[in-house]
Amino acid sequence: MKRREMVSNICEIHTEPLDKKALSEAPGIVGYVMKNGDKLWDLARKYHTTEKRIREVNEIGEGEPKTGEKILIFKENLGIL
Repeated sequence: MKRREMVSNICEIHTEPLDKKALSEAPGIVGYVMKNGDKLWDLARKYHTTEKRIREVNEIGEGEPKTGEKILIFKENLGIL
């Protein structure tokens, strides 16, 4: 049985120049404790990596980690992404 599901369309995007100084000063590895409402995509963006990489490093399958779960986040070299 098929069911309808509402989805949001992307209507516009904004680009910002990469702050290379801030990126170079950011830590290369972060230990993070998941908070209520955290999403891996948002954390990846904040810590200059990818959701896929966070999942690989922490062996996370589908879905989001639970609140209170500890994960490691490694900064990626964005010059090669």
